[in-house]
Amino acid sequence: MRSISMLAALALVMAACSGDEPAETTTTAAPATTVTTAPATTTTAPPPETTVATTTTTTTTAAPVPTTLAAFAGPVAFDLVVKDETTPALPPTESGWDASFSYSPWVLHHEGRFHMFYTGWRVDVAIGYASSDDGLTFTRSEANPVLEIEEDIGGRTHHAEAPVVYVAEDGTWVMYYGLLQGKRFPAASIHRATAPGPEGPWTPDPGPIYVAGDDAWDTEAVPQSVAVADEGVFLYYDGRDGSTASTGLLFSADGVTFTPYDDPTTPYGSDPVIGVPGVQAWDGAGAGSPVVIAGDDGFEMFYVGFEGPDNGERVLRIGYAVSDDGRAWQRYADNPAIVIDTQSSAPGSLGFPWMGGLVFEDTYYLYYALAAGAQGVGVITGTVAR
Repeated sequence: MRSISMLAALALVMAACSGDEPAETTTTAAPATTVTTAPATTTTAPPPETTVATTTTTTTTAAPVPTTLAAFAGPVAFDLVVKDETTPALPPTESGWDASFSYSPWVLHHEGRFHMFYTGWRVDVAIGYASSDDGLTFTRSEANPVLEIEEDIGGRTHHAEAPVVYVAEDGTWVMYYGLLQGKRFPAASIHRATAPGPEGPWTPDPGPIYVAGDDAWDTEAVPQSVAVADEGVFLYYDGRDGSTASTGLLFSADGVTFTPYDDPTTPYGSDPVIGVPGVQAWDGAGAGSPVVIAGDDGFEMFYVGFEGPDNGERVLRIGYAVSDDGRAWQRYADNPAIVIDTQSSAPGSLGFPWMGGLVFEDTYYLYYALAAGAQGVGVITGTVAR
């Protein structure tokens, strides 16, 4: 298995792939992935927490990462196929603003088309857009990059990255994004921008919607997934403290003013909804890059797990979790649910996969960065039954 901590993985790929063009590699098709579990008793999910106020919050107190999380036994049947990585959903380019990396894909379906937003860079980091009729092959927009940000924070230049997007009821396109210092170090803030359409023009809000404190568990905050339910907008992000990664949650009733998830059983101002379960677990060194899907039966999450130090393997392991309210989660007892022996990168440079995904007409689409984006964006499709 490819075992890495999130920060070490990203830093490794950045260092290894800092050239202008992606490295050439030999790629083989990944086999179909099917995981089926036997019926078992289902554990009841914890009750929803009390609704929180929707005011902008800055968190400065550190929260301990939980070491346990309730598990549910299923049954769950995964019937998923990995698209041939030699023909990525979003292929790499040989020239242009995103010739070095195309990563952090976020895809939604709207008005008959699949819309992908992603981070790209060659010289400077920016956000791009691509579209598709079938969700399997995307074409970059001629308007790219659709959002470029250069913001000075503490005398250092930061650029926009990691977009997640939804379309509001009034037709406004809403994007949440993070800031990247240089090309390696995410900031501790999350921002919002709006546009009349996917190609823009995108207008950022005057300030961030969330800022973590210097001593918080999420001193780095990177948006990863947005789910819209009747209650409001659930914005999930990777919270990192320099050594481990956990999944955080910001909630908003209006999509503008957010409050971080606060576990009422702890004395801290914010807490992760999924943290590190233990050093012996397959995701013991990190649980990140969540893809959260809101449906009639609650919430589903796919996330990437990391075991520990890099050992040069090229295996991507994806976990599965469910929730009634988007806050209290239960991991699938037989995780990892999906295991991919990816051949998209040279040994030691699998990199952080930066997942995104959706469900359309009962088909699941999970997108992930190939070699951290140096070789474009791959896709997994199929069904999940539980």
